Parts: sequence; C-alpha cells; structure tokens
Amino acid sequence: MSRILGIDYGTKNIGLALCVSELSIPHSVIDYRPNHPLEAESISRISKIIEEENIDIVVFGLPLLNGKETKSSKQVKRYSELLRKRVPDNVVFEYIDEFKTSKLSLKKSILAGISRKGRKNDHAIAACEIINRREHYK
Repeated sequence: MSRILGIDYGTKNIGLALCVSELSIPHSVIDYRPNHPLEAESISRISKIIEEENIDIVVFGLPLLNGKETKSSKQVKRYSELLRKRVPDNVVFEYIDEFKTSKLSLKKSILAGISRKGRKNDHAIAACEIINRREHYK
C-alpha cells in the first residue's frame, strides 16, 4: 500500500494532502515565496513530512495549457527538483495535470458549507484533488 503526498504548488502557498488506502485528506498549507528564505523553509518542512509519514510517492500538480508546459509548470519542476535532492532516492516523484483542481476544490468547499475563513485550506483540498486525479488515471 503506497503512501502518497499530493502537492498543489503556488507562488504564495503550497497545499499538501496525504493519501493512504485510497483515502486522501488535506494535510496543511505552507507559506511560500520562490527564491526567498521561505523556499528553503518549505523544502525542509515538506522533506520532514515525507520522512515522518513514510511517503513512497510525491505527486505534484502540473499546470499545463492544452497539454503543454507553461512558465508555471517549469516553476513546479524546478521546485520539485529542489525537494528531490532532500529526500531518499526511493521516493517516486510524479506529475499530474492539475487543470481546474483549484476551482473544483473551491466548489466542493462551498457545497460542504465551509466558511470563507475555513476555505484558507483550499490549496490542501486542491492537493487532495491532485491525488484523486492520479488515482483515477492510473
């Protein structure tokens, strides 16, 4: 049984979700800024989560446009390579097209009656959607 960490990368926040036995749950949202001290801190925090949770697979949402890479997808890959250097070699990194995962997570949050203040975890919920999309297409 694989333990999966889903990552919804953003230039201000990074959402994380965990999946075990096909159940994905929001984990946390980390403040982030590219090329800033928060970048190193976020890498450190995520690598620690990978270790503590015995993660086998890390799945990044990849923002594609009509199936092609974008400036944002290149930023995701750059960040994932920084993270890859900090985790054991046996951890598998994957990328899933994240098209509309943020909008879908917002819609689900609203339907679930989560307050606007409570929806600050949207990035973690989007990370769940990224995992779910991976599970659906594998």
